Amino acid sequence: MDARHVSLLALCDVTSAFDSVDHSSLIQRLPTSLGLTDRPLKWIRFFLSERTNCVTFGSSRSASVHVPLGVPQVSVLGPLMYVIYMHIVYRRYREAVRFTWLTSTAACR
Repeated sequence: MDARHVSLLALCDVTSAFDSVDHSSLIQRLPTSLGLTDRPLKWIRFFLSERTNCVTFGSSRSASVHVPLGVPQVSVLGPLMYVIYMHIVYRRYREAVRFTWLTSTAACR
């Protein structure tokens, strides 16, 4: 502060982070960011596409709705897709913003 530098603290709530991964953005950036092409890229596109959600309550079930965001959390690949997505986001904005990840446990210490 004495050197008249500006400090900025941005806190991100990542509790719903897995639900925020944009499929089209991830797939579009995989070839240039990680060099994925052809079969691996098609496989990831298939893994993320045609996902739907519905709500079941008792014996009632809602209509299925297309889900263009998020990765499955109950799979091995879901968390991996999230990490890849965040790596791409970080590489894109690393010059402008320095990310600091704080967990609620670390913040409470």
